[in-house]
Amino acid sequence: MLKRLKDLSRAALAMAALGCMGTTAVQAQEVKKRWDSYLSMGQPRATEAAVQNDIKSFFAHYEDDKPFAWEVKRQHVQANKVVYDYRAKPEAIVSTDWVYKFSGQEYTSEDGTRLAILAKLASDPECPATTLVEDEWTDIPSLGHGDDGSVTHEEKKFHYTINDFFAGTQTCSARQGWQTAFRDRTAVCPNRSGMLWNDAIQMCSLIQQDESAMAPMLSYTSTPLPPQECPVGNPCDPTTGDKSQPELDFDFGWVSFRRHYHSLTSTAGGALGTGWTHSHNLRLTAAVDNSTFPPSSELKVGLIEGGGGQIAFQKVGGQYEAMDGRGDRAAPQGSGWLLSRAQERILFNADGLMQRRDFEDGTWLVYARDARGRLLSITHSTGRRLDIQYAAPGDDALISTISVAGQVVAAYGYSATGELTTVTYVDGGLRTYHYEDARFPGYLTGVTAEDSRRYSWYGYDAKGRVTYSRHSGDCTQADVGIDGVRLDYTTAGPVIVTDALGKQSTYALTASGSSGLPRKVNGITDSNGTAGRTYLPEGTDFRRRLQSSTDRRGVVTQYAYAEASDPTAGAVTVTTTTEAAGTPQQRVSEMRVALDSNRLVQQTVGNQETRITRNARLQPTSVTVRDTTTNQTRVTTQNYCEAEGPDCPQVGLLRSIDGPRTDVTDTVTYAWYTADDAGCATNGACAFRKGDLRSITSALGHTVETLAYDAFGRPLSVRDANGVVTDYTYHPRGWPTSITVRGATTAEDRSTQLSYWPTGHVQQVTEPDGSSVTYVYDAAQRLTDIADSAGNTIHYTLDNAGNRLQENTVDAGGTLRRTLARVYNTLGQLTTLKDAGNNATGFAYDANGNPQSVTDALQRVTSQQYDPLNRLAQTLQDVGGVAAEIRSSYNALDQVIQVTDPKGLHTTYAYNGFGDLTGQVSPDSGSATFTVDTAGNRKTRTDARGVTATYSYDALNRLAGIAYPDPNLDVGYHYDTAPAVCASDERFAKGRLGQVLHANGSTVYCHDRFGQVTRKVQTINGVASTLRYAYSKSGRLTALTYPDGSVADYARDALGRISQIGLTRPGQARQVVVNNVTYAAFGPATGWTYGNGRQLQRPLDLDYRPQAVHDPAAGGLSLGYGYDPVGSITELKNGAGSEVLAKYAYDTLGRLIQTQDGATGTPIETYGYDATGNRTSLTTSAGTASYTYPADSHRLIAVDGQARNPDAAGNTT
Repeated sequence: MLKRLKDLSRAALAMAALGCMGTTAVQAQEVKKRWDSYLSMGQPRATEAAVQNDIKSFFAHYEDDKPFAWEVKRQHVQANKVVYDYRAKPEAIVSTDWVYKFSGQEYTSEDGTRLAILAKLASDPECPATTLVEDEWTDIPSLGHGDDGSVTHEEKKFHYTINDFFAGTQTCSARQGWQTAFRDRTAVCPNRSGMLWNDAIQMCSLIQQDESAMAPMLSYTSTPLPPQECPVGNPCDPTTGDKSQPELDFDFGWVSFRRHYHSLTSTAGGALGTGWTHSHNLRLTAAVDNSTFPPSSELKVGLIEGGGGQIAFQKVGGQYEAMDGRGDRAAPQGSGWLLSRAQERILFNADGLMQRRDFEDGTWLVYARDARGRLLSITHSTGRRLDIQYAAPGDDALISTISVAGQVVAAYGYSATGELTTVTYVDGGLRTYHYEDARFPGYLTGVTAEDSRRYSWYGYDAKGRVTYSRHSGDCTQADVGIDGVRLDYTTAGPVIVTDALGKQSTYALTASGSSGLPRKVNGITDSNGTAGRTYLPEGTDFRRRLQSSTDRRGVVTQYAYAEASDPTAGAVTVTTTTEAAGTPQQRVSEMRVALDSNRLVQQTVGNQETRITRNARLQPTSVTVRDTTTNQTRVTTQNYCEAEGPDCPQVGLLRSIDGPRTDVTDTVTYAWYTADDAGCATNGACAFRKGDLRSITSALGHTVETLAYDAFGRPLSVRDANGVVTDYTYHPRGWPTSITVRGATTAEDRSTQLSYWPTGHVQQVTEPDGSSVTYVYDAAQRLTDIADSAGNTIHYTLDNAGNRLQENTVDAGGTLRRTLARVYNTLGQLTTLKDAGNNATGFAYDANGNPQSVTDALQRVTSQQYDPLNRLAQTLQDVGGVAAEIRSSYNALDQVIQVTDPKGLHTTYAYNGFGDLTGQVSPDSGSATFTVDTAGNRKTRTDARGVTATYSYDALNRLAGIAYPDPNLDVGYHYDTAPAVCASDERFAKGRLGQVLHANGSTVYCHDRFGQVTRKVQTINGVASTLRYAYSKSGRLTALTYPDGSVADYARDALGRISQIGLTRPGQARQVVVNNVTYAAFGPATGWTYGNGRQLQRPLDLDYRPQAVHDPAAGGLSLGYGYDPVGSITELKNGAGSEVLAKYAYDTLGRLIQTQDGATGTPIETYGYDATGNRTSLTTSAGTASYTYPADSHRLIAVDGQARNPDAAGNTT
């Protein structure tokens, strides 16, 4: 075989040298992916399966016993291509059963052999039976061994004792000897002309010599599939035509497992069938390029992410930097590699397989593998472990189950051709995957969710590019479908994407160029305009980082990059971003990232600079925020375990965070379990593991402690600072099913229950009092209905994008009670909001999607304009009428620094570099200044009169006191200690306000274990008044005790709504105050009966506005209401609506300008306003009174000629 393959290899390489093989550089601009191999003989293939078949077809000549099973063994990511090493999968040795031989005969079992020996050596019937004593089977080396070295030829001696009968003496005589039996079997590798035993992996694999010699023929190439930079739909990538699908199987906090499908690539080690990989299959590729002739000697480094994206790295000094511009760095470490990313460090072995991940919080994951490189387990720093099994029928390279703590959490099923078809979860939920396109076996065409409803459909064109992705109907339907997208690929390059609402967006792509680098989106054009991007050229920046972006309003953001030396971090990359470049609002920000670690070092925006220092593990040890104008700083420091000890189970765990304040100790401390619970070693109850968080203690010593975790690392029981325990239970798939706050007795426990649909969406929430709400979803898993336990419902009518077009509230009898309608444009923007009376409010937007105008049902227009940074700059109310204008301007931190009112007067605000307000100048309140402490808490406020209020805070930054020049006005706040008046079951005070000291007295509060105020005692001038409160299990008020001892009680219906109110006076029987309270579905009260038997009825319209408030009995209250199209009350009528009692008129800004007599329309009061909203006149039957304001403020200085005198702060004196 070797000579034949070598001859073919030389021929293929020669063809490549002559240009007969396709190159990987894309020459045409149309989006498409091509696949090349030597065995494709210069004919690029449209799909990966096609190029794999070329290799399979050639090697089919060497399949002695059965077809090879093939796999992508490894990949090598380069800047313009990915080389796939395609190999026959290792096979188990094929062993036959033993065949036993004795005296020229064969037997299928040892027992049969033994019986044959006994039959041959039978004793005389008159004597005891023959006995056998057997040796052990022993190898016969001269006859050879199996391909794996196993014994295939053995012999055994059977020592016998035969008894002969002598008739003369009538005795039996024993004679002894032995017989030898043999057994044989075969143990051979399948397809022996191509496979030999591989001792390293304990399986049969391709002959190493042949594999090395034929490596170019056992590989193929294609363009890289970079991480999606601009996905659309569910998602699809318009830059490549790839259909991807992320699927989360579980997330336990310490570890999660997410599968990722790609239609346009396989991933080595994915182990989940065609096209699939998973979040723990990161692979670093480092190899020379053997797909070229002559082969290159340059080491090419790349990364295959857990999501399947392929990223090439460029050598920079002694390291390699990711070419996608994210700054990831790979460097040799020992025999392997260390990858430094923004939030983690990853160690790979020499084969590029992930060995360990270290996270910034001090935890880590360690990966264990077998000799073949298969992932067997993932162990967390706490010792919890995820185990992976490979018992999939027919292919032991495919994952069959994943287990945690001995429990299978996901089981995977496959088709005969290796496609992942099902995932079965621990609760029995079954998720099914479809591959229905006969043109492209292995292309995912849809998913059926755990509720047995088809969830999604995907479609592809003749070139294998994704064209449809939707959550309703198949891909033959005319509409794009729910949550859908349709992609149309033009021969010129741009891709037209039509979304669920019919919006068409054209994606323009950069040219691939002669180097064939992955293409980028450089413009998206829709009906609102074009958002464009430019990138640095490859010759200037191998990363091709973003150079500029232009939004649909034409505003440009520029990006510049440089390298610099930082005094503590060393070499850094400096990224400078200039937003709204060339405009008065231009904003420049800077970010510095360490070159070697890719960790953030410094950020600067405006006059705020944030700097991070790190330890050797790259954990933040301090965060310093500096006001670059004043040079003031605020420092927060983190302290970590630096060595294992009594308080530190593991190096790198957080011990404390010391806040920026220097006047108090504001340190939060963390404690960890330093050893496993005793039950962990005996397979008993394992309440916690070494390294689990035990408690968090505030600066004032308030501790929250986690008492127990389950086997999956989820908290089971937590005790708060007041000693109250909250217990949690979970669905088998990890969703919380109950949250129980423990009472003093079991009967007092408060438990909230949650149930779920098979898909994991919440089905029902049941409160501690038994009231519940149920949620219903459509097949696309969108919320469509909400129902309470009384049978009232809210139904949502959705468009294809999931926008709520209509909301209908229906009562238990099926009667419509409330309705609301909306209209959206193809951009997904709300354009019309209609009430039940079909009164419409219209909305319009600018090119960037900012709300630009609102036209109410009375056709009154409010317009809004935005500055180049998309901040609201102008509001114009009643355009074309009053035209009340408000203008705003901002600082670099997006804080308002000036507001100009409709009168043209300015209010200005000043801030420090930390974003704290330091000054305010108002034409009405004058000039005020503020000081703050190092945590940003306000320390003083000095108003325009020079009056200063001083504020103090405790170590938790809670307001502790306000001091005024007049001590009688001081206010003090006390926390965490229960006042003496509180009973024993009302002393759960930690973290809660207990007392307020104020002028002439105090107010104290008592709290129960659930945090509810149970007693309030207000003392004024020595007189104490007490209110007491009682609550239902759901925390709703059930009783209120007044200072005189009277008790108002509140009875509630099954939904927790008040149904009756009673009053019990001291020494008297209970009286019913209100009874028979009725409600609208999911709405307010519609009526009730008073204790004297009279009724109050509040019928509501379909907007839930009261139509009337009336008592049907004679002489009762009787009022009705009339509304204008925007909902303002325009008429006050009698309850029957037959008589108008009063009328109300409004100006175009919605302000009340006149009240009129209902019968005659005669004005009663008329009001005038200026554009700002100040009243300028009041006209009554007595005449008109005018209100006077100075030109430079809104201070009222006269009413109808009577002067009013404000002080410097605007207070009327």
